[in-house]
Amino acid sequence: MDATLLTSDLDFVCLTNNLSKYGFLKPFYNDENIQCNLIVENDDRKIDPKQLSYRKRIQWHLKEFCYKTSSHGIPMLGSAPNAIYSLTAYRYIWIALLVLSMSMFLLQTVSVIAKYHRNEKITNIELIFDTGIFLTFFSFNISPFPAITICNLNPYMKSVVEEVDVVRNVFKVFNDVMAEASIKNSMILDSHQKSNFHERGHFEAAWSICECKVRRGTLTCYANVRKPLDSDGELCLCAFDRKTMNVVRTELSVCHLKDEEPLALSEFYMTEAESGAADMVEAMGFEDMTDEVAIVTKARENMIFAMTELAEEERIALSIEKKQFIHKCSFNKVECNVERDFVLVQNPNFGNCYTFNHNRTENKTTIRAGPMYGLRMLLYVNASDYLPITEAVGIKITIHDKDEYPFPDTFGYNAPTGYISSFGMRMAKVARLPAPFSDCVTEEEDNKYYGNKFRYSTEVCYRSCIQKKLINDCGCGDPRFPIFNNEHHCPAFDPVARKCLQEQTKAFSSHQESLRCHCQQPCSQSIYTVSYSAGIWPSESLNITLGNCKDGPDICNEHYQENGAMIEVFYEALNYEIMTESEAYGLVKLLSDFGGQLGLWSGISFMTCCEFVCLLIEILQIVFNHYWKQYRGRK
Repeated sequence: MDATLLTSDLDFVCLTNNLSKYGFLKPFYNDENIQCNLIVENDDRKIDPKQLSYRKRIQWHLKEFCYKTSSHGIPMLGSAPNAIYSLTAYRYIWIALLVLSMSMFLLQTVSVIAKYHRNEKITNIELIFDTGIFLTFFSFNISPFPAITICNLNPYMKSVVEEVDVVRNVFKVFNDVMAEASIKNSMILDSHQKSNFHERGHFEAAWSICECKVRRGTLTCYANVRKPLDSDGELCLCAFDRKTMNVVRTELSVCHLKDEEPLALSEFYMTEAESGAADMVEAMGFEDMTDEVAIVTKARENMIFAMTELAEEERIALSIEKKQFIHKCSFNKVECNVERDFVLVQNPNFGNCYTFNHNRTENKTTIRAGPMYGLRMLLYVNASDYLPITEAVGIKITIHDKDEYPFPDTFGYNAPTGYISSFGMRMAKVARLPAPFSDCVTEEEDNKYYGNKFRYSTEVCYRSCIQKKLINDCGCGDPRFPIFNNEHHCPAFDPVARKCLQEQTKAFSSHQESLRCHCQQPCSQSIYTVSYSAGIWPSESLNITLGNCKDGPDICNEHYQENGAMIEVFYEALNYEIMTESEAYGLVKLLSDFGGQLGLWSGISFMTCCEFVCLLIEILQIVFNHYWKQYRGRK
């Protein structure tokens, strides 16, 4: 039997007499079944736990913790409040209460942690007024005045570009297709117009392969003038005018008879066309096109393909020059330096474009709102030198940040000649939270096709992704997108490559293919909303005698009304929006709710948690010392 006694509870004189009486004070009598461990107390009658055995020492520390901890409920496990209650039953009641409290705490904790991991966010919108339009916010600077990119709607000058062989081929095919479309469209005229046409025309009989279709219950046939006579199809005898190249199918056998064999239209057109014209028509996508608007659109695309076969220096020389394009300019009521303030940007759709406020080390600010304190430009487009595929006369203007690549074909605004076009801007800054709250892009990505000179944007990402796919599938790229490294653009007159580009581009427009490009929004972004207004320009009282105009005021005004445009870009107001995303439930709120649940269900605070940590350290130290002594003893 093992017993532990306190020295303060023993009478050693009485104990010695009794032990002697019963013969227990024999020397070296340590094998008796009754052993007595005497624990020495200090002056405050407190037990020194180091004198206890291993297991009892752990039990002593646990009991002492229960009595002294600041946690609610745990001290109640040690003793009953009075003699009426059974200590065992009392402990069971408090154990049940503690288990219930801890269960509720764990349930609430799971809910709090789940809310934290949802990464919810809130959007704050703040309207700020600043006379300088200059503010440092988060990690970006609000640009005082954006960059303005201007382009002529006509990409290249007709007088010089027609001397280029590849361009001549494009225009030759374009003119032939337009003539053929005109022939087909003329066949749809009503009978009265046809009869008048027969009276004025000089026709001869000509053979042609016809394509017949039933429309609204009526059989209508059209002459396929380029299809050889030995091809499959119905053979028709048509009336043909060599001068106008108009073809009219008649129900009669002939309109004009001659002794010789009638003309074969396919041979006539094939001899007029250059060698390989059929392949060029197929490559350029003009087959079976009769809509003039669609033909012009396709011709503009083919022009882009054709111009990529020239070096960049040649393309720049064929487009409008800076001094010819920008006649006058002022910013904030101060005259501009056109050579210094505008930089050339080559664009496949519009040729030479020019960007104002391109210098990132220089901040151009506006002190007031309104047109007089913004950018004002007098631009000259020279409409008499426009290409036949340019549908409108005017300017394309794009508003963007300095470090963003301009996309006038996507984000540009048109400004016509003969008007003063006013573009009023309002700016908004967006600051999105990065991962894990969103998938926005925080840093400048390596834009393969635009280099690292420009900041990441969604449009750059999409164009780079599409170009990469086209190069992988077709072996060449789309000239509307910049090329990368040693890759090359698809030739303008290669039917196989052009067809591949068309099919892949069409496939990419589907939802499944577009998802392959993981293009997310940038974390910081400037958004410019623009309002447009216009007035007739120039007025009759305005005398413009500059540039190419050397005549009188009336003639000069008329000349500039056809070829010139006044552009104004300005802030409508010196206030702007800042939209920022912030954490709806962050780590601070998580700890606050966690501590609140601990305090509600267990009365545990941060200091109580420190008490549990100290208890754990003490127990681990006791266990380590115990097994360390055993290990040393075995050695």
